[in-house]
Amino acid sequence: MNKVKQGFWYGSIPPFGYSIKDHKLVVNPDESKWVKFIYDSFNKGKSLREIREHLFINDIKTKRGNDRWSLGSIESVLNNTHYDGYYKIHDKMNEEDIKTSCPRILKKETILKTRKR
Repeated sequence: MNKVKQGFWYGSIPPFGYSIKDHKLVVNPDESKWVKFIYDSFNKGKSLREIREHLFINDIKTKRGNDRWSLGSIESVLNNTHYDGYYKIHDKMNEEDIKTSCPRILKKETILKTRKR
């Protein structure tokens, strides 16, 4: 957990839009443009199904390499704090929540508009 507090990634697959470099999250340019697409489309009134279909048509695979995005996966992208520049991990040993910063992908205004919608 000390490494996490220093900004190092904790070892699982990174969220869509990110890669790992030197054990830290870095923005993945190819994926991050699709994160922006998902948020922008949602904020313009597109349904999750419409967004999913657009991802499929453009052959955008999930982080695990799936051809089809589940609606839940798209919702997870829309609810992910990483794109706002932080994430939290719960340290079970110390019963402590650790908030760690990471590279921001989206503007604050985009995040707020999505949360409001």
